[in-house]
Amino acid sequence: MKRFLEMIGDDKRSMLAESGEIRRIRRGETPFLFKADEEDAMILLDGFISLSRENRLGASRVVMVCAAGDMLNEEVIAGEPCFCTAAALSDAELLCIGAERLRELADKEPDIGRAVFESMTKKCRRLYHQLGSSQGSYPVRVRIAARLLKLGRDFGTDTPEGRRIDFRLSISLLAEMTGTKRETVSRCISSLKKQGCICVKDSFMVIKDTDMLKENAGL
Repeated sequence: MKRFLEMIGDDKRSMLAESGEIRRIRRGETPFLFKADEEDAMILLDGFISLSRENRLGASRVVMVCAAGDMLNEEVIAGEPCFCTAAALSDAELLCIGAERLRELADKEPDIGRAVFESMTKKCRRLYHQLGSSQGSYPVRVRIAARLLKLGRDFGTDTPEGRRIDFRLSISLLAEMTGTKRETVSRCISSLKKQGCICVKDSFMVIKDTDMLKENAGL
Protein backbone atom coordinates (compact mmCIF):
# COMPACT_ATOMS: atom_id res chain seq x y z
CA MET A 1 0.00 0.00 0.00
CA LYS A 2 1.27 3.48 -0.86
CA ARG A 3 2.59 5.86 1.75
CA PHE A 4 0.76 9.11 2.51
CA LEU A 5 2.76 11.39 0.22
CA GLU A 6 2.57 8.85 -2.61
CA MET A 7 -1.24 9.10 -2.57
CA ILE A 8 -1.36 12.77 -3.53
CA GLY A 9 -0.12 14.72 -6.55
CA ASP A 10 2.77 17.13 -6.79
CA ASP A 11 0.46 20.13 -6.47
CA LYS A 12 -0.98 18.84 -3.19
CA ARG A 13 2.49 18.01 -1.86
CA SER A 14 3.56 21.57 -2.64
CA MET A 15 0.48 22.84 -0.83
CA LEU A 16 1.44 20.84 2.27
CA ALA A 17 5.04 22.01 2.10
CA GLU A 18 3.91 25.64 1.97
CA SER A 19 1.66 25.09 5.00
CA GLY A 20 4.30 23.56 7.27
CA GLU A 21 7.86 23.77 8.51
CA ILE A 22 10.78 21.38 8.20
CA ARG A 23 12.14 19.86 11.40
CA ARG A 24 15.34 17.83 11.47
CA ILE A 25 16.05 15.40 14.30
CA ARG A 26 18.89 13.04 15.18
CA ARG A 27 18.79 9.32 15.71
CA GLY A 28 17.35 8.55 19.16
CA GLU A 29 15.32 11.75 19.47
CA THR A 30 11.58 11.60 20.18
CA PRO A 31 9.47 14.07 18.16
CA PHE A 32 6.41 13.31 20.30
CA LEU A 33 5.39 11.20 23.29
CA PHE A 34 2.41 9.03 24.10
CA LYS A 35 -0.59 11.10 25.26
CA ALA A 36 1.14 14.38 24.34
CA ASP A 37 -1.15 17.17 23.17
CA GLU A 38 0.76 17.76 19.98
CA GLU A 39 -0.31 20.77 17.89
CA ASP A 40 1.37 19.59 14.67
CA ALA A 41 0.70 16.68 12.38
CA MET A 42 4.02 15.23 11.23
CA ILE A 43 4.94 13.72 7.88
CA LEU A 44 8.23 11.87 7.59
CA LEU A 45 10.26 13.16 4.64
CA ASP A 46 13.47 11.22 5.24
CA GLY A 47 14.72 8.53 7.62
CA PHE A 48 13.00 5.93 9.79
CA ILE A 49 10.87 6.38 12.91
CA SER A 50 9.35 3.80 15.26
CA LEU A 51 5.99 4.20 16.96
CA SER A 52 5.76 2.45 20.33
CA ARG A 53 3.59 2.03 23.43
CA GLU A 54 4.30 0.81 26.95
CA ASN A 55 2.23 -1.97 28.49
CA ARG A 56 0.92 -1.98 32.06
CA LEU A 57 4.24 -3.36 33.29
CA GLY A 58 6.19 -0.54 31.67
CA ALA A 59 7.68 -2.66 28.88
CA SER A 60 7.95 -0.81 25.57
CA ARG A 61 6.44 -2.39 22.47
CA VAL A 62 7.13 -1.13 18.94
CA VAL A 63 3.83 -0.90 17.11
CA MET A 64 5.30 -0.14 13.69
CA VAL A 65 8.16 1.44 11.78
CA CYS A 66 7.53 4.40 9.46
CA ALA A 67 9.57 5.46 6.44
CA ALA A 68 9.76 8.51 4.18
CA GLY A 69 6.30 9.52 2.99
CA ASP A 70 4.41 8.24 6.04
CA MET A 71 2.27 10.41 8.29
CA LEU A 72 3.10 9.74 11.93
CA ASN A 73 0.23 11.08 14.02
CA GLU A 74 -3.03 11.42 12.10
CA GLU A 75 -4.96 11.34 15.37
CA VAL A 76 -4.05 14.96 16.18
CA ILE A 77 -6.15 16.08 13.21
CA ALA A 78 -9.18 14.87 15.17
CA GLY A 79 -8.01 16.71 18.29
CA GLU A 80 -6.78 13.54 20.00
CA PRO A 81 -3.54 13.24 22.00
CA CYS A 82 -0.78 11.18 20.44
CA PHE A 83 -1.52 7.46 20.49
CA CYS A 84 2.17 6.43 20.53
CA THR A 85 5.68 7.59 21.30
CA ALA A 86 7.78 8.29 18.21
CA ALA A 87 11.53 7.64 18.21
CA ALA A 88 14.00 8.27 15.38
CA LEU A 89 15.78 5.10 14.25
CA SER A 90 18.04 7.26 12.07
CA ASP A 91 18.59 10.94 11.44
CA ALA A 92 15.27 12.14 10.09
CA GLU A 93 13.49 15.06 8.47
CA LEU A 94 9.87 15.91 9.27
CA LEU A 95 7.28 18.20 7.73
CA CYS A 96 5.28 19.65 10.63
CA ILE A 97 1.87 21.12 9.79
CA GLY A 98 -0.53 22.62 12.30
CA ALA A 99 -3.34 20.14 12.94
CA GLU A 100 -6.00 22.78 12.37
CA ARG A 101 -4.44 23.84 9.07
CA LEU A 102 -4.18 20.24 7.87
CA ARG A 103 -7.81 19.67 8.85
CA GLU A 104 -8.78 22.66 6.69
CA LEU A 105 -6.78 21.31 3.76
CA ALA A 106 -8.35 17.86 4.14
CA ASP A 107 -11.82 19.43 4.06
CA LYS A 108 -11.07 21.49 0.95
CA GLU A 109 -8.92 19.00 -0.97
CA PRO A 110 -10.52 15.54 -1.32
CA ASP A 111 -7.20 13.95 -2.33
CA ILE A 112 -5.58 15.01 0.94
CA GLY A 113 -8.57 13.91 3.02
CA ARG A 114 -8.62 10.55 1.26
CA ALA A 115 -4.88 10.11 1.80
CA VAL A 116 -5.28 10.75 5.54
CA PHE A 117 -8.06 8.14 5.68
CA GLU A 118 -6.01 5.59 3.71
CA SER A 119 -2.99 6.23 5.94
CA MET A 120 -5.00 5.45 9.08
CA THR A 121 -6.46 2.35 7.41
CA LYS A 122 -2.96 1.15 6.61
CA LYS A 123 -1.94 1.52 10.26
CA CYS A 124 -4.99 -0.46 11.40
CA ARG A 125 -4.07 -3.24 8.98
CA ARG A 126 -0.51 -3.30 10.35
CA LEU A 127 -1.79 -3.48 13.91
CA TYR A 128 -4.09 -6.41 13.18
CA HIS A 129 -1.29 -8.23 11.39
CA GLN A 130 1.07 -7.61 14.28
CA LEU A 131 -1.43 -8.92 16.80
CA GLY A 132 -1.57 -12.18 14.89
CA SER A 133 2.17 -12.53 14.37
CA SER A 134 3.44 -11.55 17.81
CA GLN A 135 1.36 -13.67 20.16
CA GLY A 136 2.55 -16.82 21.89
CA SER A 137 0.72 -19.05 19.42
CA TYR A 138 3.76 -18.76 17.15
CA PRO A 139 7.24 -19.95 18.19
CA VAL A 140 9.75 -17.18 18.82
CA ARG A 141 11.95 -18.31 15.92
CA VAL A 142 9.00 -18.06 13.53
CA ARG A 143 8.03 -14.59 14.77
CA ILE A 144 11.56 -13.22 14.52
CA ALA A 145 12.25 -14.70 11.09
CA ALA A 146 8.93 -13.39 9.78
CA ARG A 147 9.63 -9.93 11.15
CA LEU A 148 13.09 -9.85 9.57
CA LEU A 149 11.59 -10.80 6.21
CA LYS A 150 9.01 -8.03 6.48
CA LEU A 151 11.58 -5.44 7.52
CA GLY A 152 13.78 -6.44 4.62
CA ARG A 153 10.86 -6.23 2.21
CA ASP A 154 9.53 -2.89 3.49
CA PHE A 155 12.73 -1.10 4.50
CA GLY A 156 15.51 -2.94 2.70
CA THR A 157 18.03 -2.35 -0.08
CA ASP A 158 19.72 -5.00 -2.21
CA THR A 159 23.49 -5.15 -1.71
CA PRO A 160 26.20 -7.61 -2.85
CA GLU A 161 25.93 -9.31 0.57
CA GLY A 162 22.13 -9.60 0.47
CA ARG A 163 19.06 -7.58 1.45
CA ARG A 164 20.14 -4.92 3.97
CA ILE A 165 17.65 -3.47 6.45
CA ASP A 166 18.29 0.27 6.14
CA PHE A 167 18.23 1.23 9.81
CA ARG A 168 20.22 -0.12 12.72
CA LEU A 169 18.18 -3.01 14.08
CA SER A 170 19.36 -3.75 17.61
CA ILE A 171 18.46 -6.83 19.64
CA SER A 172 16.47 -4.61 22.01
CA LEU A 173 14.49 -3.04 19.16
CA LEU A 174 13.72 -6.44 17.62
CA ALA A 175 12.59 -7.67 21.05
CA GLU A 176 10.20 -4.71 21.31
CA MET A 177 8.89 -5.43 17.82
CA THR A 178 8.14 -9.08 18.55
CA GLY A 179 7.09 -8.91 22.20
CA THR A 180 9.98 -11.18 23.19
CA LYS A 181 12.68 -11.07 25.85
CA ARG A 182 15.97 -9.62 24.72
CA GLU A 183 17.93 -12.73 25.73
CA THR A 184 15.62 -14.95 23.68
CA VAL A 185 15.98 -12.73 20.62
CA SER A 186 19.76 -12.76 21.01
CA ARG A 187 19.85 -16.58 21.00
CA CYS A 188 17.57 -16.73 17.97
CA ILE A 189 19.65 -14.21 16.02
CA SER A 190 22.82 -16.18 16.83
CA SER A 191 21.17 -19.32 15.48
CA LEU A 192 20.08 -17.56 12.28
CA LYS A 193 23.63 -16.27 11.79
CA LYS A 194 25.07 -19.78 12.19
CA GLN A 195 22.62 -21.05 9.57
CA GLY A 196 23.83 -18.37 7.17
CA CYS A 197 20.42 -16.69 6.97
CA ILE A 198 21.63 -13.28 8.14
CA CYS A 199 24.77 -11.35 8.99
CA VAL A 200 25.67 -7.92 10.34
CA LYS A 201 27.76 -5.58 8.19
CA ASP A 202 28.69 -2.05 9.26
CA SER A 203 26.10 -2.21 12.06
CA PHE A 204 23.27 -3.06 9.63
CA MET A 205 21.51 -6.43 9.51
CA VAL A 206 21.66 -8.18 6.13
CA ILE A 207 19.44 -11.05 4.95
CA LYS A 208 21.85 -13.36 3.12
CA ASP A 209 19.56 -16.31 2.37
CA THR A 210 15.89 -15.37 1.95
CA ASP A 211 14.76 -18.93 1.23
CA MET A 212 16.34 -20.30 4.40
CA LEU A 213 14.90 -17.44 6.44
CA LYS A 214 11.47 -18.24 4.98
CA GLU A 215 11.88 -21.82 6.15
CA ASN A 216 12.53 -20.56 9.66
CA ALA A 217 9.41 -18.40 9.38
CA GLY A 218 7.35 -21.42 8.31
CA LEU A 219 6.65 -19.96 4.87
